[in-house]
Amino acid sequence: MPYFNILAETNKNTVVTEYKPESRKVEHYRNEAGLEAEFIRLLCEKGMSI
Repeated sequence: MPYFNILAETNKNTVVTEYKPESRKVEHYRNEAGLEAEFIRLLCEKGMSI
């Protein structure tokens, strides 16, 4: 089912965008510790210290 979002609205015009979610099957799940480790790695690559 598509979703519609209003981007801009005036008395005469309305601009909308349509979002169609892609259906995909998740092949594997990551636990919270794995997600946190990946997030920290990405921050370090960008030069941010933790």
